[in-house]
Amino acid sequence: GGGVIGCGIAWELAKRGVLATVVERGAVGGEASRASAGIISCRAHRIDLGRRSLDAYPGWVAEVEERTGIGVEYRRPGEWSIATDAEHAVVEERRAAFQRSLGYAVEAVDPDEARRREPALPEALVAAWFAPGVGSLSVHRLTRALAAAATDLG
Repeated sequence: GGGVIGCGIAWELAKRGVLATVVERGAVGGEASRASAGIISCRAHRIDLGRRSLDAYPGWVAEVEERTGIGVEYRRPGEWSIATDAEHAVVEERRAAFQRSLGYAVEAVDPDEARRREPALPEALVAAWFAPGVGSLSVHRLTRALAAAATDLG
């Protein structure tokens, strides 16, 4: 398919001299990749893959941007995890503790401090955690860049 995954695979194959054909029923990047929020995160159920992805993304993005001249708006603003009730807070604290045990920076933040740092957080906030290394990008732009990079290599 012609989304971010298909175009990324095509580019990686092309870098290795393997010819690939990307088939898409509509515009490249026009389906699920167009709707993606573009969060580059590390959730607990994908922790190993997430860690490798977080570590690889800056260099990988720089490489595709340099090759194509297409900026993908990659940045690392961090990510909030919040709870608005005690039961959800227990779940989120377990997840944060697990991530910290693997070496990720995840800080517990007092609800008042969290709302000061991020005013859009709800008043009903009972607990908050912040992971500073989480990134985001424009998936649509990344898909276009990957398609261009793969095409450039044949």
